[in-house]
Amino acid sequence: MIPYRVVSVGARRYRSHECGLTAPNAKSGGGGGAKGGTRAPAAGGGGGEGCESHSEEHQVSPALHRYVAGKQGISPQLAQLAQVQVLGDRVTLKGSQEGVSAASALLQSYVAAGAQRDATTPMTHFLCISLATPEVKNTYEAFQSKHGGYDRKLFARSSRLHLTLSMLKLYSSEQLDEAKKVLQSFQGTASGPIPVDMKGLALMKGSPEKARVLYAQVSGDQVDKLQGLCDGVKKAFAEAGMFVSNPESGVKLHCTLMNTRWSKGRIKHFDAGAVLEQDENLSLGSIEVKDVKLVSFTKIGQDDFYAVLDSVTI
Repeated sequence: MIPYRVVSVGARRYRSHECGLTAPNAKSGGGGGAKGGTRAPAAGGGGGEGCESHSEEHQVSPALHRYVAGKQGISPQLAQLAQVQVLGDRVTLKGSQEGVSAASALLQSYVAAGAQRDATTPMTHFLCISLATPEVKNTYEAFQSKHGGYDRKLFARSSRLHLTLSMLKLYSSEQLDEAKKVLQSFQGTASGPIPVDMKGLALMKGSPEKARVLYAQVSGDQVDKLQGLCDGVKKAFAEAGMFVSNPESGVKLHCTLMNTRWSKGRIKHFDAGAVLEQDENLSLGSIEVKDVKLVSFTKIGQDDFYAVLDSVTI
């Protein structure tokens, strides 16, 4: 009989033995394998004769590798389920289909939990309201041309103008599914579109001579209604246990137009005095807020806007 011990992955329990992993209802047997179950080769050993072979590849940011493999090597619980190979930003799991499936779930939970705790891990998604209507884009592009003396890298793309509700860290498919579920809970909560105006320019911090971020303000008779909606969405994500940026504060309604961060370190600050002197009361236009989007921080989708993974009509 092959000796084994129970390994728990989430709500499921598996038998780990010399040939790898056996399904929860499997019975141990002699010879090359366990009867009634599927086995994954033991990490590093490749499994014995009769063990099935299956592989799966995951993309994991090198910043998160320490949650998969530390100074002592591959995480012991992960190694009991499948062979694990870390190369560049790829983590490859090999073993039986059952073992690799369990290892995949555990890997994603490790990475997701680590990303939430670690302030240095990058954001992956964000919640936003698109402002890229034809009227707003045309007015903004005219504003860009008027102030053409500034480095072009300081300016936002007209096709990606938006209001940010919160940045997110979603490092697993389970977290992404949960984010979609939370977002969909706001279906119809505003009982229709919320009209607002994009009027007036302001600085995020600092003096006009050493500006870092210049943004358009949100105004109008129903701006309080929009504020309440945005704060409610952000709070719901925080209460669901997901990482949100600045969880203790409400959403600052603004649309960033110029930002030194987009210069990737080449520009530390800029003199916004001329912009504010000429266009402090600039009106980009009126919009009707109809939905909230969950978008990728790194991928671009249709119409040169951020790739939309989900949206909810308010």
